[in-house]
Amino acid sequence: MMGKPSPTPEITTLLGEGARFEGVLTFEGVVRIDGHFKGKLEAKNATLIIGESGRVEADGTLGQFVVSGAYLGAIHVAGLTRILARASFEGQLETAGLITEEGAHVTAQISMPRVEPKTPLKK
Repeated sequence: MMGKPSPTPEITTLLGEGARFEGVLTFEGVVRIDGHFKGKLEAKNATLIIGESGRVEADGTLGQFVVSGAYLGAIHVAGLTRILARASFEGQLETAGLITEEGAHVTAQISMPRVEPKTPLKK
């Protein structure tokens, strides 16, 4: 069942088109990358958005992930990953939930581990 698309989260940090950054990116909130980032991502409770002009070559951990541009690497996402129609994703993805739009290019090993309830279900 399709619901309303979620509203765009408020972006707290932006790496603009034409900008390049290499290193370890640790953040909270929502970061959007429209430039080029290469390195490591450490944001297990935060959201990363890669814009259409963005390119990210990184490994790491995120809370939520939205890809409209290009991603190359291995990523663990605690929540939802969205790979949009014009996106390119190559690498390894472990995520709790995945939405991939028609037209996206995905070449990846994908793992969606089942989360077991901590208490047994009652009959």
